[in-house]
Amino acid sequence: YKRQNAALSNGKNVILSDGKTYLVKSAATLSEDDSFLGGTGTIKCDTASFAEQTQFVSVTGDNCTIADISIDSDSNTTGWAVHVSSATNTVIRNVTGKNSGQALIVVGDTAVDTYVTQCYQKSEGYGILVDDPTGSSGLFATDNRFIYSGGADGHGDGIEINAPTNGFERFVISGNYIEGYIDYQTNHGIGIGASKGYHGVITNNVINDVEADGIHLEYCEHIVVDGNVFHDIGPASYTGDGHGVAVYDSEQIVISNNIIDTASYGYGIIVHAYPD
Repeated sequence: YKRQNAALSNGKNVILSDGKTYLVKSAATLSEDDSFLGGTGTIKCDTASFAEQTQFVSVTGDNCTIADISIDSDSNTTGWAVHVSSATNTVIRNVTGKNSGQALIVVGDTAVDTYVTQCYQKSEGYGILVDDPTGSSGLFATDNRFIYSGGADGHGDGIEINAPTNGFERFVISGNYIEGYIDYQTNHGIGIGASKGYHGVITNNVINDVEADGIHLEYCEHIVVDGNVFHDIGPASYTGDGHGVAVYDSEQIVISNNIIDTASYGYGIIVHAYPD
């Protein structure tokens, strides 16, 4: 892992050999512009070497790409497989998460235009989490598969833009398959959620068997929710949510051409002026 990190820190491409597993004791960091981490090998994280809420692969350089690798988080319950911050035009393509903890991909501060496509996770934790960043904008999440298979004490949403303090501008969430996210003691278990998301499109996603809302929007503006398909939504045992599309305290929301097949607790669509 030391040679791998030395190569990345010098802006060199790193290719993981097919079928090989690389034990990583500190984050693989793409800090130089135009860095590339790829191949069909696996990065396996040594959980004992990482503190809580740390990243296993970190992107801080511009125009970087991570492609085709697998990341085994070794059941670290709080770690982030990939963390993007202080970076522009990041591409994360065909990355598979194994034994993920809090999230497969986290977008942090001053990350502009992050592209996540054809990634796969069958585990607990968020698929993609935009974690109340400062100075960040632009998420383009397309054709991913995020399937929750964790235990009752897991946590996470399929795709979550959580920006209640700073807001998050510009996003497209399209063509994703999200299944099985559950709720446990907090407002998790949503297929796709946004808090203070602005100018976004959520379209042509399939959301299946999530315990809270299929799509949940709060304090959002100028969002289009179009052409999504929902199966077997809710109910969440803790929050009582379980709507197909739930909209709270938001403006200029367009909801069209969606198919909602069984929202067992709540409504197909609810628009709620909570709390006023």
